[in-house]
Amino acid sequence: MFKLRLLEISVNGDSYSDINVRDADKIESLDGTIGDLQSILSQASSMSTSYDATMLQAKQGKDANESLGDMEENGLDASTITLKNGDSDELTITGAGLVAKKMTDVGAYADQQLRIAGNGIYMTNDNWATITEAIGEIKDENGRLIGYGIVADNIIGKFILGENITISNEDSSVVITGDSIKLGTVAEEGAVNPTGITLNKNGSVEFRSFEEDAGTYRENVLTFDLQNGLVITGHAYTPSGQHNPVWYDYTLQLSPKIDSNGTGNVIEFTGNGNQAGSHHWYIDTDGQMTPG
Repeated sequence: MFKLRLLEISVNGDSYSDINVRDADKIESLDGTIGDLQSILSQASSMSTSYDATMLQAKQGKDANESLGDMEENGLDASTITLKNGDSDELTITGAGLVAKKMTDVGAYADQQLRIAGNGIYMTNDNWATITEAIGEIKDENGRLIGYGIVADNIIGKFILGENITISNEDSSVVITGDSIKLGTVAEEGAVNPTGITLNKNGSVEFRSFEEDAGTYRENVLTFDLQNGLVITGHAYTPSGQHNPVWYDYTLQLSPKIDSNGTGNVIEFTGNGNQAGSHHWYIDTDGQMTPG
C-alpha cells in the first residue's frame, strides 16, 4: 500500500463531474520507502505487455508435457514422425523402416544403403533400384517357404556348417551337397541323357558320356566303387542299319572275384546286340579267357 501526496484539486463550478487532481511525483509506502510513481507505472505496463507471452509459453509447455506423456504411454508412431540421428540423416526411422546411409564428401548420399523392414534386412548398391543382399525368408521356385537365410553376392568366412548344405551355380552344372559332388548335366534333376562326373561320399565315382547325331547315339558309363571295382557299360544305337536298326550293349568289369569253384577272375565281359548276338567271357588271374 502506498501513500499519495495530493498537490492540487481543480473544480469547475459549472460541472462537478469534472474534477482535475494532481499528485506529487514521489510516493511513500507504509514502511517509509520513497518511490518514483513513473517507475511503478512503467513496471505495471511491462507486466501487462508480457502477460500474453507468458501465457503462450505456459501453453507450449503444457502441450509438450502432454506429448511426452503420450509417448511414454503409447510409444512412438514412426508412421507419423521421423526419427533422425542428426542433421546428416544418415540413420532415419520412418513408417517404411530403418534406413542407414552414408553421406559422401560431396554432400550426397551414397548408393550403398541398408534398410530394416518387416522381418528382413536388405542392402542395395544402386539406391534401391535393386536389392543386392538380404537376410530374411527364403522360398523355393514354387513359392514354398524354406526358412530364413542369406542371399548375397559374396560370403567370406572360415567355416560353412549346416545340416543340409547345397552349393550350386546358376545353371546347376555344378552341385555340391552333403552326399555328392556333381559336374555337368548329371547335376540337373530329371535331365535326359545326362553327362558329367559324380563323386559320392561313399568313395564311388561315375563318369557319363553321351553323343548323338541324326538319331545315332552312343552312351558310355564308367563307375568305380569298392564292391564292384571298375565297371564300364555302353550302349550304341543307329536307326539306319543294313537290315534293321542296330543296337548293342556291353559291360566290362575289372574286379577280383572268386566263384563257387574257387576260380579267381579279374576281368568279365558281357556283350549283347540284335545283330552281333550275345557274348560273355571271363579272363582269370592266369590270363585264360573262358566263355561264360
